Amino acid sequence: MYMDVNGQHMKVPMKPGMLEQFRSDAAWKQMEKQTLIQDAGAGMVDAEPAHKFHWISSGEHPSTGDVWVSAASGHVIQVETSKGGSKKGAVRVRYSDFDSAKIRIDAPK
Repeated sequence: MYMDVNGQHMKVPMKPGMLEQFRSDAAWKQMEKQTLIQDAGAGMVDAEPAHKFHWISSGEHPSTGDVWVSAASGHVIQVETSKGGSKKGAVRVRYSDFDSAKIRIDAPK
C-alpha cells in the first residue's frame, strides 16, 4: 500500500489478502455480533453540526471509539478509535472535501 502524508510518499507493507477480510460478508456479520453501537447524541466537529455514535467491539482485536456523522450531508466526518490491552493507542481521522475535483490519486512512482 502507498500513502501520501503531507506530501511525503511512503510504501507501507501489507500482507496479501489483508484488505479482502473487510470486503467479506462473513467478516462484516462477525463484526456486527462483536460490536455494540450506542447513540451519543448531537455534537459538533469543528463548526459542523454532527451526530455522534460510540462503539465497543470485543473479539480478537477489541477497540472502542466514536464516529461523527454530518447533520447536513450524512457523511462520516470524523472517527476516533482507541485500543486497550498491551497495544495501547488512539487515532483521530477527519474526513472532508467529499466529491472534490481537487482530490487526485496518482500512481506511485
